[in-house]
Formats: sequence, C-alpha cells, structure tokens
Amino acid sequence: MNVFEVTVLVVVFILTAVPILAAQNGVCKNNGKPLVGNYRKCKCARGYEGYNCAQKVSPCEVRPCRNGGKCSETFGGTFICKCLKNFEGILCERKVLPCDRKPCKNGGRCTNTGGTCFKCTCRAGFKGTDCSKKVLPCEVSPCQNNGVCTNLSNGGFKCTCRDGFGGLVCDKKDALHASLILDGHPDWVAKLQSWLPAKRGLQLCYRASRHGFASSTFHSLCDHRGPTVTLVRSGFYVFGGFTDQQWGGSPRYIRSTNSFLFSFRNKYNVKPFKAPVYRNHNNAIYTNNGYGPTFGGGHDLYIVNNGNVKTGSYTNFGHTYKPPSGYGYGGSNTKALFAGNYRFHPSEIEVFYYHQ
Repeated sequence: MNVFEVTVLVVVFILTAVPILAAQNGVCKNNGKPLVGNYRKCKCARGYEGYNCAQKVSPCEVRPCRNGGKCSETFGGTFICKCLKNFEGILCERKVLPCDRKPCKNGGRCTNTGGTCFKCTCRAGFKGTDCSKKVLPCEVSPCQNNGVCTNLSNGGFKCTCRDGFGGLVCDKKDALHASLILDGHPDWVAKLQSWLPAKRGLQLCYRASRHGFASSTFHSLCDHRGPTVTLVRSGFYVFGGFTDQQWGGSPRYIRSTNSFLFSFRNKYNVKPFKAPVYRNHNNAIYTNNGYGPTFGGGHDLYIVNNGNVKTGSYTNFGHTYKPPSGYGYGGSNTKALFAGNYRFHPSEIEVFYYHQ
C-alpha cells in the first residue's frame, strides 16, 4: 500500500467517524442532528446555523422587508418592517394609493390620478383641495338685481336689495319684500298685497331710520307721488295705512272711500285685519308739512314730527276707519289696540309709492 492509498483511508475514516463522535459527544446544539457522509457536522433546526448549530439566525438576514422597507429584530426573535412612504403591510408589500388614506373631507369623493396625486370632488357647500373649507353663501352670488350679500354668523346670508326690489334674493320687483318692518314675515307681505288694489309694484320713498323722523323729510320725499302704503313699527307692534290719494299741498283733509288702516301685530293678539273707511269719508287723510302720515278725522292714526323723541303720536281709532268686532270708537282698548297704548313712539316708519 502506497502513501496515497494510506492518505485516502485516513480521510475516509475521519469523515465517517466525526458524525459518530459528534453525536456521541453532543457537539450539535439546539436540536441539531449529526450528518453522515457530509463535510458538515450537524443539520441545524430552523432558526439556527453554524458548524454545530450554536448560532441563531437573525430574521432580518433574509431581508424579508420589500420595497425598501427597513427590518428590525424584536426581543422575541421576530421582526418588524418600517415601510417607506406610500407602502404598507407586514412586509411593506402593498403600495398605498393616495385615496386609500381618505384625504377628502366632508363626504368628498376621491379619485386617484397617478403616483401620489389625487383629486377630490366636493359635495355642495364645500371647497378646497381636500373639501375641508366651507363655501360661504355669498360666494355663489345669490342676490339678484345688484343686491348686496352679507354672510351671517349662523351660516346663512342676507341680501340688501336696492330700491324697487325685494324678496330673499332681491328677485321681487315689489319693494315690500325689502321692508325692514315686514322682514321675516312673507305672510304679512302676501296679506298686504292681497288688500292693495293695484297690480303695479311698490317702491320705497321714505324710511325714518335712513332719512330721519322729521315730518318735512317725509313730505319732501313722498308728496305728489300718488297712492302710498305707510308701515309703522312701535316696539313689538306693527300697523299702518293705505291711501289712494296723494300727500302734499296746503294743510287739509282729503276725501277717500278706498283708504284703509291695517294691523299685523297688536296688543290684544287680534289676527291681521284691514280697517276700511266706514264714515267721515271727507277726513280719510290729513296732509300737513308739520305732520307725519296722518289718517282719519280723529285722528285714527297720527305720527307727530320727530316722533322718535316726542310722545305725541297717537291712535284714536274708530273715528273714520272701522275697528274689528268688539272694539268701538272711544274705547280704551280700541285706542291701545294698534300700538299697545294710546300714545306711542314709532321705532320705524316706511312709506312706499306705486311706480310704473
């Protein structure tokens, strides 16, 4: 036997004897199994490696995190992946689309437009790239006919209409809809319109809060304009009168069979009523530059000059204009019906005239 043959026999002996020795001497760790006919000593259980299975395999060694995610080993021998932006999942395996994050607020509908881009289609009343901003009413220009829009703190809006127009959005040609006294009471406007004889629209000629309470101002703005409607508010109470005659000229009574007084809100909660001329027709209205609008010979309704600071206005209702059932001329309840008391302070006066 030559040297080469001896060497081969030695190697074969070592390769076959080492696993037996490994098994006998407990060289394989962590439940590793000795190998026969292999250059390795042990076949390692899952999670271990090395010559004798003594080295624990780190879960991050196999790079489980995808799409650039960063792997971190935990205390229990597991791992977590920290994903790059726009990826998610245990292994960062899933790409996140922009709309997956629900960027659209207030019920807006999201559409992916490619990459990291998206588009929100907002519900009515909202705006912005994410529909987070509320559309203010005046932004949609609700006021017609050059009305001026004002946003209100409660989320609503108010239109200030130019003379000759009224209604919520200034779409009515009859300026009664723009009356400050009738504001918020479309039922009163409709009732008054049903009582008025003409079909033409009304236009403001005088408003005491704007023009002042001087009687001469009322006459300078409203005299010789034909039939008029006068509205009066005294605190909580609302009343007024219509005449088919015109104000102006020398101080005098003027006859009418078509004039009437009316009440919308009164002391005794009588429903809105119309009080026509029923006697003393020659005293339907009294025009005098030193008097405000004055109806009846009693006077049934008298507005004193600068009535906001003078306690001179009064209602002697029933002399010329017919009071409702249960109320008679001279009665204290009749005198107090319109304004709450016989004498009163007007807090607002409006006069409207008919225009073509």
